[in-house]
Amino acid sequence: MHLSGQEPEDIMMQLSFVFGSEGELTCEDAIETSEGHYLWKGGTLRYTCGEDWLEITGGELGHLAATVREAKLPDKCKVVLVNFMTPFDKTIQISLSPSMGLKL
Repeated sequence: MHLSGQEPEDIMMQLSFVFGSEGELTCEDAIETSEGHYLWKGGTLRYTCGEDWLEITGGELGHLAATVREAKLPDKCKVVLVNFMTPFDKTIQISLSPSMGLKL
């Protein structure tokens, strides 16, 4: 997934990944917020549920806001936030386990 934003400068952007609470989330480089969400700085993020998993790379911490425009994030879910400041040009890679690929 390729994301970019050039103008206007210094605008806060936020991408949210929302996962079910039943799975396990591991993240190499993140800050936990007071709401229990994660601000993802970088490295590899992995969500596992049973035999299925997905891995995401491309985290960024362009600002420290736990929410942008007072967005309501779902309760009882695992939420990972990627924060950008314009200008940005970012690629996020998502890989699925072979078992997930068979279910699509």
